[in-house]
Amino acid sequence: MVNTGCPDTHNRIDLCCKMSAEFDFFLNTSKKWFCHFDDDNYVNVPQLVKFLSKKSWNKDYYFGKTSIPHEFEIRTPVTAPRLRFNFATGGAGFCISRALANKMTRYI
Repeated sequence: MVNTGCPDTHNRIDLCCKMSAEFDFFLNTSKKWFCHFDDDNYVNVPQLVKFLSKKSWNKDYYFGKTSIPHEFEIRTPVTAPRLRFNFATGGAGFCISRALANKMTRYI
Protein backbone atom coordinates (compact mmCIF):
# COMPACT_ATOMS: atom_id res chain seq x y z
CA MET A 1 0.00 0.00 0.00
CA VAL A 2 1.22 3.48 -0.89
CA ASN A 3 0.08 6.55 1.00
CA THR A 4 -0.39 9.05 -1.82
CA GLY A 5 -1.08 12.04 0.38
CA CYS A 6 -3.98 12.85 -1.98
CA PRO A 7 -7.44 13.83 -0.72
CA ASP A 8 -9.90 10.95 -0.44
CA THR A 9 -12.59 12.50 -2.63
CA HIS A 10 -13.49 11.33 -6.13
CA ASN A 11 -13.26 14.57 -8.07
CA ARG A 12 -11.11 14.74 -11.20
CA ILE A 13 -8.15 16.55 -9.62
CA ASP A 14 -7.93 14.16 -6.67
CA LEU A 15 -8.25 11.09 -8.91
CA CYS A 16 -5.44 12.45 -11.09
CA CYS A 17 -3.34 12.97 -7.97
CA LYS A 18 -3.83 9.32 -7.00
CA MET A 19 -3.07 7.97 -10.46
CA SER A 20 0.00 10.16 -10.69
CA ALA A 21 1.28 8.85 -7.36
CA GLU A 22 0.75 5.25 -8.53
CA PHE A 23 2.52 5.92 -11.83
CA ASP A 24 5.45 7.70 -10.17
CA PHE A 25 5.83 4.79 -7.76
CA PHE A 26 5.96 2.37 -10.71
CA LEU A 27 8.53 4.49 -12.56
CA ASN A 28 10.86 4.24 -9.56
CA THR A 29 10.85 0.44 -9.72
CA SER A 30 12.31 -2.04 -12.17
CA LYS A 31 8.90 -3.62 -12.85
CA LYS A 32 8.07 -4.40 -16.47
CA TRP A 33 4.32 -3.73 -16.40
CA PHE A 34 2.11 -1.11 -14.77
CA CYS A 35 -1.43 -2.31 -14.11
CA HIS A 36 -4.18 -0.35 -12.45
CA PHE A 37 -7.52 -1.74 -11.31
CA ASP A 38 -10.25 -0.20 -9.22
CA ASP A 39 -11.26 -1.86 -5.97
CA ASP A 40 -14.48 -3.16 -7.53
CA ASN A 41 -12.72 -5.07 -10.34
CA TYR A 42 -12.16 -8.81 -10.26
CA VAL A 43 -8.69 -9.69 -11.56
CA ASN A 44 -7.57 -13.23 -12.29
CA VAL A 45 -3.92 -12.54 -11.45
CA PRO A 46 -2.49 -15.89 -12.66
CA GLN A 47 -4.18 -15.40 -16.06
CA LEU A 48 -3.03 -11.78 -16.24
CA VAL A 49 0.57 -12.81 -15.49
CA LYS A 50 0.34 -15.56 -18.12
CA PHE A 51 -1.03 -13.10 -20.71
CA LEU A 52 1.58 -10.41 -20.00
CA SER A 53 4.44 -12.92 -19.99
CA LYS A 54 3.70 -13.61 -23.68
CA LYS A 55 4.12 -9.93 -24.55
CA SER A 56 7.33 -7.93 -24.74
CA TRP A 57 7.52 -5.18 -22.14
CA ASN A 58 10.12 -3.55 -24.45
CA LYS A 59 7.36 -2.71 -26.94
CA ASP A 60 4.60 -0.13 -26.60
CA TYR A 61 1.54 -1.90 -25.20
CA TYR A 62 -1.67 -0.65 -23.67
CA PHE A 63 -4.23 -3.26 -22.68
CA GLY A 64 -7.59 -1.95 -21.54
CA LYS A 65 -10.64 -0.10 -22.68
CA THR A 66 -10.60 3.53 -23.70
CA SER A 67 -12.99 5.88 -21.90
CA ILE A 68 -14.22 7.73 -24.97
CA PRO A 69 -14.87 6.34 -28.47
CA HIS A 70 -12.63 8.80 -30.32
CA GLU A 71 -9.16 10.30 -29.96
CA PHE A 72 -8.64 13.14 -27.51
CA GLU A 73 -6.83 16.20 -28.84
CA ILE A 74 -4.83 18.85 -26.96
CA ARG A 75 -2.21 21.52 -27.59
CA THR A 76 0.49 22.11 -25.01
CA PRO A 77 1.47 24.93 -25.22
CA VAL A 78 -1.31 26.45 -27.31
CA THR A 79 1.12 27.25 -30.14
CA ALA A 80 2.42 23.66 -30.33
CA PRO A 81 1.15 21.11 -32.82
CA ARG A 82 -1.92 19.21 -31.76
CA LEU A 83 -1.35 16.03 -29.80
CA ARG A 84 -3.88 13.26 -30.45
CA PHE A 85 -4.24 10.21 -28.24
CA ASN A 86 -6.72 7.72 -26.88
CA PHE A 87 -7.86 8.45 -23.34
CA ALA A 88 -8.65 6.00 -20.55
CA THR A 89 -9.52 6.72 -16.94
CA GLY A 90 -8.69 3.26 -15.70
CA GLY A 91 -12.12 2.44 -14.34
CA ALA A 92 -12.21 -0.88 -16.19
CA GLY A 93 -8.55 -1.57 -15.46
CA PHE A 94 -5.54 -1.42 -17.74
CA CYS A 95 -1.90 -2.47 -18.10
CA ILE A 96 0.90 -0.65 -19.92
CA SER A 97 4.38 -1.84 -20.77
CA ARG A 98 7.55 -0.30 -19.36
CA ALA A 99 8.48 0.93 -22.85
CA LEU A 100 5.23 2.86 -23.20
CA ALA A 101 5.40 4.14 -19.61
CA ASN A 102 8.87 5.54 -20.28
CA LYS A 103 7.58 7.39 -23.35
CA MET A 104 4.67 8.77 -21.35
CA THR A 105 7.01 10.48 -18.86
CA ARG A 106 7.69 13.30 -21.30
CA TYR A 107 4.07 14.38 -20.90
CA ILE A 108 3.97 14.53 -17.10
